[in-house]
Amino acid sequence: MATAGSRVTPDTDLVPRCRAGDSQAWHELVTAYERLVYSVPRSYGLDREDAEDVTQATFAALLSGLRSLRDDQALLPWLGTVARRQTWRVIDRRRREREVLAREHPDRAGTDPAAGVSDPVDAYEEWTQRAWLHQGLTRLDPDCRRLLRALYLDDADPSYQAIAARLGKAVGTIGPARARCLHRLRSAMEDE
Repeated sequence: MATAGSRVTPDTDLVPRCRAGDSQAWHELVTAYERLVYSVPRSYGLDREDAEDVTQATFAALLSGLRSLRDDQALLPWLGTVARRQTWRVIDRRRREREVLAREHPDRAGTDPAAGVSDPVDAYEEWTQRAWLHQGLTRLDPDCRRLLRALYLDDADPSYQAIAARLGKAVGTIGPARARCLHRLRSAMEDE
């Protein structure tokens, strides 16, 4: 896997190509930075699932906010800032869940706060985001819809190999197809 330091394409070339809708550039950008973004919430002690959520939210923010990035060289600090803010939101939500749990069930103080306690505002935000995402997915062709659902919405968290087998595709086609489909989804969602 490429890392930010081993890439040949500098951000100053990659970011404008992403803005122009170049799917290969999007693939290169995500491949270059996904592990780095994922490491931010992990360094704060979040578990794998929360870290994946933070990573997804960070790249979703990039997808919607790349056009407003003022300095193409500022991509890495921007990703770090967004990942930290997303991480802090999760930490704050977990703290609130623990407080509610402790008030409602003093005998269970210190237990896992994720055991059924949810914040109504967060639930509404999640529902709104899911509805928006669902609307965007309905505008895609069936192949892209199936691929993106398998990659990002499948609870089983399958590997590329499992997804390729399920969809009857070669493993090497999953990454490029993902980039193309994410670009199409972004375009569909920008039209809303």
